[in-house]
Amino acid sequence: MTDTPSGNTLEEAADWLIRLHEADSQELRARHDQWLAASEDNRNAWTKVCMAWSVADAAQPATVTAWPGRKSDGKQPEAAASIVEIRRRKRRYLPYAAALAAACLAIAILPQAWRTLEADYSTDTAEMKTINLLDGSTISLGADSAIAVNLANRTRIVQLLGGRAFFDIAKDETRPFVVQAGDVSVTVLGTAFDVGLGREEISVAVKRGLVGVRYDSGDIQADERVSPGTQLTINRRTGSVISQAFPASEVGTWIDGKLFVENAPISEVLEELRRYHRGVIILADDIGARRVTGFYNLQAPDQAIGAMLLPVGGKVRTITPYLTLISGPSDPLPK
Repeated sequence: MTDTPSGNTLEEAADWLIRLHEADSQELRARHDQWLAASEDNRNAWTKVCMAWSVADAAQPATVTAWPGRKSDGKQPEAAASIVEIRRRKRRYLPYAAALAAACLAIAILPQAWRTLEADYSTDTAEMKTINLLDGSTISLGADSAIAVNLANRTRIVQLLGGRAFFDIAKDETRPFVVQAGDVSVTVLGTAFDVGLGREEISVAVKRGLVGVRYDSGDIQADERVSPGTQLTINRRTGSVISQAFPASEVGTWIDGKLFVENAPISEVLEELRRYHRGVIILADDIGARRVTGFYNLQAPDQAIGAMLLPVGGKVRTITPYLTLISGPSDPLPK
């Protein structure tokens, strides 16, 4: 268990904080307790969001509920095993929503900073970059992405540290080219393909040639061959592998500012759109599991979010140009 919760869990914790401020009730608190009890990651995320909230002086802890591991004196619980219950304040939504967004952004920024330190090449929000390697290969690096490159050995290795990249590999039968993304490695001699490293999923789509994809998380291994016009999607939690048709002509269209997705969960599409959006976007409920297909304009991420949510009845509330909340049709956003 890492001390840094996943981005999705932090979003859920932020959503719970907003809900408890807006409409505190016994029923809501019971559901919140169930969410807390579900995993240590949830409890850790809740503690961090509450701590960030308190630092921002937006709220103060009212009571502390002990989970196993609290100190015997009852004063200061351990961060990963304690729940801070926030007292409801009679304040308008806008100030504390903006403060919460800033707090969540501060929590999320440290892993990104470490990723940048490890990288040979990286991009900022809404920035793209083309990298010409010494072996003749070309890498198009998407927004808010990073890679580390090692061409010194018999095997050419590029590690995708985060984000998305399109690879056009110069053929060299004596030196295979390997792309590592989390627990996935993609091996080729000469081809063109796209790799996306998300919080929940890793995707590989082939435009030209043939690639070998290996997934190895320790407990689960899988080997696949991916041909042009095919996308392989691997769930990072379960290890499940989905192979589906993906038009070869649409692979890498994000380079031209057009994102094409086929039967992708909203949470993953939103993660991609965040890389081109300079504000904080909070996904407020389980609408993230809904799947969508379509073209989205990366140069206008707000419009892309609206277009993505339209078929499923999702709702968007823009608090400020730097804070957007998203909910499902059955979960009205706070006024």
